[in-house]
Amino acid sequence: DGRCIEGNDRPPSEVFIHTEIYEARPDVNAVAHFHHDLTTAFSLAEGATLRPIKNHAVRWESGIPIHPDPGHVDTPALGKALASTLG
Repeated sequence: DGRCIEGNDRPPSEVFIHTEIYEARPDVNAVAHFHHDLTTAFSLAEGATLRPIKNHAVRWESGIPIHPDPGHVDTPALGKALASTLG
C-alpha cells in the first residue's frame, strides 16, 4: 500500500509505479523507473510511429504499448492504469 514497514524514511512518491506492477504481474521481479532522454523525447512527439528495430524488441512485434497519461504516477489508481498499459 506504499507505506514504509520499517524505519522512518518515506518511500518515493512514485512508489505506486512499482507496487501496482508487482501486484498485477507476480512474475515480475524488478521494475526499472528512469527518464532516458530519447524515450522522454518520444513521449512529447504526438502521433509519432514507433517501430521496434533491434532483435531484443521482438517482444513488441505486435505493437509498443503507449501509456496515454504522461502525468506523475503518485496514486494506486494511476499505478494500476500504468500496469494495465504495460500488460
